[in-house]
Amino acid sequence: MLNQRGQLAHCAAWLAAEDSVLLCGDAVYDMGTAVSVRLFALQEDVQARGLTVTSGVTLLDYPQMVQLCTEVKQVQTW
Repeated sequence: MLNQRGQLAHCAAWLAAEDSVLLCGDAVYDMGTAVSVRLFALQEDVQARGLTVTSGVTLLDYPQMVQLCTEVKQVQTW
């Protein structure tokens, strides 16, 4: 999970093709960053900032976020 603007570019070098990234907080501003992983954004944070979802980004509500966290092998917060 990334929660600050600009973090996606910093962690992109460590991402593997099977990884998923969830953008929350100000990190949703990074939705346009090109990455080759599954990219999610917290719907409430996108709406609060008046942003439009870019192609390749899946919006999640809080229950869906919790579900995603239970499906992945490891959760790393940046």
